[in-house]
Amino acid sequence: MMDSRFAQKLLFSSFVIVLLFIRTRWPSILPSDTLTLALLILAVLPWLDSLVKTAELPGGWKIEFRELKVEVARQQGIINALVKYSMSASIFHHLCGIALLHTYKYVDDDGNRREFYFLRDNGFISPKPGLSFLDFGPAIDGKNAVELAEPTPIGWECIRLRKAEIPSDMRTDAKNMRVQIEAL
Repeated sequence: MMDSRFAQKLLFSSFVIVLLFIRTRWPSILPSDTLTLALLILAVLPWLDSLVKTAELPGGWKIEFRELKVEVARQQGIINALVKYSMSASIFHHLCGIALLHTYKYVDDDGNRREFYFLRDNGFISPKPGLSFLDFGPAIDGKNAVELAEPTPIGWECIRLRKAEIPSDMRTDAKNMRVQIEAL
């Protein structure tokens, strides 16, 4: 059975070969020797992706083939892994609390202060609109962190990538949940 990529190549090349045949048989329909050469190149081009990385055509056209797609996919996987595992489970817990719950109390101690600063300083959370700066310390002890901070786009992406790791105590607290996990 043919895979779809092979079938596309075959269809494209067949179409171009038919045009080439028409050009040769009835030159008045598709005149020009340059056109004949271009049709030959187009007929062969889809099959070159397994042999050549790039092809440069007259007029400055440059075509990059499958290896580039594979490399981009590999690099995207690395980026996702970096985002996904750039923080510990306890820091991720705080990010989930701020992003998913109605109420997530800030408890001031050295460990929590360090972890909340990590989220802020690494761009996972930002101040809520109307607040100019996030500062963690005794002044906000016991306050709802959800009223002070919100996840940034990269914070949301981290939660999506680690959706399976959202703490179970948050998943089961239906009254406090403000974002449906299935919607992430």
